[in-house]
Amino acid sequence: MIRSLYKGPYIDNKLLKDAIDAKINNKKVLYTRIRSSTITFDFLDLTVFVYNGKIYYPLVVKEYMLGYKFGAFCFTKKRAVFKKKKKK
Repeated sequence: MIRSLYKGPYIDNKLLKDAIDAKINNKKVLYTRIRSSTITFDFLDLTVFVYNGKIYYPLVVKEYMLGYKFGAFCFTKKRAVFKKKKKK
């Protein structure tokens, strides 16, 4: 479901402040648990480690990711793999 246009995109204030500080101090790595925050221009070329409930998943932010949420790029569930039966 899309957020209302008059509200604008949801960006967590602490995460945005950390991204700006990382750019100023020439750091390239951020750690976050906030999957619902929208990716903006401030996160370009940063490596953001997003927590998926088990591990921190590394995510290098590129131009095509702008406007999406962090949670869209790190999955929380594994794909089910079924074994094939042997033919006798």
